[in-house]
Amino acid sequence: MNRQEKDIKLKNYLEYKKAVQAALDQIDYLHNRASGVCSLIPSDMPHGSKKLDKMEQACIDAANEEKRLKAIIARMKKAQLVTIQRINSLQDKQSVSILTEIYIDGLSNAQIAKIHNVTVRTIENWHNAALDMIQM
Repeated sequence: MNRQEKDIKLKNYLEYKKAVQAALDQIDYLHNRASGVCSLIPSDMPHGSKKLDKMEQACIDAANEEKRLKAIIARMKKAQLVTIQRINSLQDKQSVSILTEIYIDGLSNAQIAKIHNVTVRTIENWHNAALDMIQM
């Protein structure tokens, strides 16, 4: 795998991070919506038919969507863990630091250069060297 392919694969961590947060936000929304709807259904309300009304169906739909989102979150978190493990498997601590700052923390080369008190070009060189070392 070349540098560009490795870069794209490692960038998935930040995309997964955003997607996980979006899914968690959606679950919160579903909880709020479902609790408002489900609380309207009296627990002692007689049900003469087995057909669900709109409120009951909304509660079931919310529960199903939450289950689906939690499965997606679990897959994304597993992928994130693999990325962290790959980065941490490097023996060179500088490479671990640079890759962590770029792909886990989401820092720009300019921000990293300022942290390490070096030029952006130096960060680019360190980044390229780290990409050459990492196994994907």
